[in-house]
Amino acid sequence: MGYLNAISRVVCFCFLASIFLGRQALAQQSDDETAQRARDLRAFVASEIQLQAMDLLDELVFSWKEKPPLGPDARVLLVGVGVPLGLGSGLSALLENHITTLMVSNPGTQLVPVHCSECVAFTTVSLPDRTVLGRGYHFEEVIQKKSESGAVDALLFLDFEAEGPHLVLRSRLVQPVAPHAILTSHTLSSQTTGPAMLRHPQRLKSREEAREEYLSILKDKATFFVPLRIIYRQYETNLGASLGQTDATAVLGAAVSPFVWFELGFESFFTQSRRWFAGVAVGYTTLDQVHDGWSFGGRFGRLLFAERRSLLSPDFYAYVGGTVVSIEGNNALAFRRDPLAASDIVNDLLQNKPKASWGMWRLGVEARMKDRFSLGFALEASPTYSDDHPSIGTYLETPLLDFQSFGVEVGFWF
Repeated sequence: MGYLNAISRVVCFCFLASIFLGRQALAQQSDDETAQRARDLRAFVASEIQLQAMDLLDELVFSWKEKPPLGPDARVLLVGVGVPLGLGSGLSALLENHITTLMVSNPGTQLVPVHCSECVAFTTVSLPDRTVLGRGYHFEEVIQKKSESGAVDALLFLDFEAEGPHLVLRSRLVQPVAPHAILTSHTLSSQTTGPAMLRHPQRLKSREEAREEYLSILKDKATFFVPLRIIYRQYETNLGASLGQTDATAVLGAAVSPFVWFELGFESFFTQSRRWFAGVAVGYTTLDQVHDGWSFGGRFGRLLFAERRSLLSPDFYAYVGGTVVSIEGNNALAFRRDPLAASDIVNDLLQNKPKASWGMWRLGVEARMKDRFSLGFALEASPTYSDDHPSIGTYLETPLLDFQSFGVEVGFWF
C-alpha cells in the first residue's frame, strides 16, 4: 500500500505540473501574439502617417507651382523638418528627401534648393555671459554672410503636428537676416485635403485632376482588346499503338512534333467589373519544310477569386473554348485518323502536301497583368482521337473528355 500511495502522489504531482506548465506556455503564447499585434499596428500607423505627410508635401509644392511664393530662381535652404514626438528621425529623413525631390523635379515653383554646410552644422559661440550651442542659421554672423553673398534668399521651415488621427503641415519661408520676417506661410491639414493621392513627383496634379484620372482608370477603360498570343502546343505521342502498326504512314507519324502558334484575337468584357469576357482569334503556325497551319477559335471566361479586376495585382481568369485546326506538311501525317482513307491516298498520289483538320475543346487558366501582358495554361481535348489512334495519345483521362495536348501561352494586349 505504501508503494501505491507514493506512486499516486507522483502521478498527481506530474499531472498538476503539466497543467501549470501548459498554462504558462499558453500565457507566453498569448503575450507573444499581443506583442506581434502591437508591432503590426505600429507599422500600419507609421505607414499611414508617412503617406499623409508625403501627400501634404505634394499639395504644398503643387500650390507653389501654381503660384510661385518668391521671385525667380530664389535660393531656398531647408533648415529642418519637424515631426510629431515619438516618430523618430527616420520619418524626418524620408520627408527631407521627398521635399527636395519635389523642388528639384518642379522648377515651376521658381524655388532652387541649395546646400549650406555652415548654416546647418552645429556651432558653438562663446559670449561674455554664456556659451550658446546651435545650428549656424541661429547666429546672425553666419547667416548674414551667406545672405549678403546671395547664397541663401530664404529659409524653409517645415513642421508636422499630429492632431488626433490627422496630420497638420505648417510651412514658412523666412527672411534669413534680422528681423527674420515671414515671407510666406502655408498650413495644410490631412483632414481637409482628404486621403493620400500618391501623385508622381514629376507630374504633380491638383486633387481634382488626380481624382478624375483615377475615375477614368476605373470607369473609362476600354472594353475591347486585341491580344497577340504566342502559344506552345505539345501533343502526347501514342508510341505503343504506333509500334504495333506496320503501315509506313503510322511510323512516320509516331513522333508528334510540338507546334508554336501566333494567334491574333479580339476580346470584349461584358461589364466594367470585367468578371466575364468572350473573344475570337485566328492563329498561324509554320515550321520550315515540316508544316504550315491555320486555326480559328473562340473562348469564354470568368474572373477567379474576386468580384472585380484589380489595379495592382494580376487577375486570374478561367475559360473554356473551341478551336478548329487545319495543317499541311509532314506533321499532318501524325493527325490522320485513318491512314488508308481514300482522300488521303489520292492526295499522296498527286504528290500534294499531307493535310489534316480537326477540332478541339480547351479548358484553361490565364493571369493578366494590367491589361498589358498575360500568361496562360490550357488542356485540349480532340474528340477525333482516342487511345487506339496510331500517333496521338492521351495526357489526361476524365469521364467527360480525354485531353491529348496542353498549351502554354504568352499574350501581349493592345
